[in-house]
Amino acid sequence: MAESVIKDNAVMHQKKYPKGCLFKSLQLRTSMRDMPFIYRVEMISKTNDSVTMGFRKSPGEAERLYNDIASLSPSEIESAFGSMA
Repeated sequence: MAESVIKDNAVMHQKKYPKGCLFKSLQLRTSMRDMPFIYRVEMISKTNDSVTMGFRKSPGEAERLYNDIASLSPSEIESAFGSMA
């Protein structure tokens, strides 16, 4: 049985936000340096600062967190996380 190789800092999913939003994108990335939590969800601000929203051990948990945040509208994102930008 072949094992899949997880590369460090690879973008698995990305959602981009419109120009007027405080954040450029939401990303689900791998993070081998943060073992045992090898998946992280982060917001990327307009100044390219990353704001970590959470770490997860399994891809399923990470995708659920990503999808929960991705389901928010740009205005909801700004209201909820604007102070972090």
